[in-house]
Amino acid sequence: LEGGASAPAVAGMTVIVGDGDRRIKGFALASGAPRWSVPSVGAFESGLEPVVRDGRVVVVDRLAGVTSIDAASGRVDWQVELDDAVIAVRPAVAPELVALTTSGSRRVVVLDRRDGSVVLDRRPQAVPQGLAWHPLRPGLLLIGLRFTDPGRVEAWSIRR
Repeated sequence: LEGGASAPAVAGMTVIVGDGDRRIKGFALASGAPRWSVPSVGAFESGLEPVVRDGRVVVVDRLAGVTSIDAASGRVDWQVELDDAVIAVRPAVAPELVALTTSGSRRVVVLDRRDGSVVLDRRPQAVPQGLAWHPLRPGLLLIGLRFTDPGRVEAWSIRR
């Protein structure tokens, strides 16, 4: 791998990693042999964590390029460019939606998992730190905010 690789993710028998050469790569879990490789919008950092759900992996690069890939075949479902900077993010992936934060303009962006279309793009009054989907209420996004007094978690209802 080139310098600046993302954290790895495992889906079935495939290890997925964003590489410093602006590619997302899948490797055989048992042998480490290359399985597939697809282009990304930008390069990667170790703080960027791919997320696997339902056989698909969602990967975010440093330029806020978001890519959804079939983890077994490497086929790209969709790829969007959000034109921002991202230093560290682990997207929150729900059955129908993907949420992430950007570092540059401190946005919370929610995408439709079917096609990558933007469902929500908002700048909260504080710095968004972490995201999670409520486990019992579909469409309820929990957002940890920094630099508030006191720090807080907000809940946003998201509908596509």
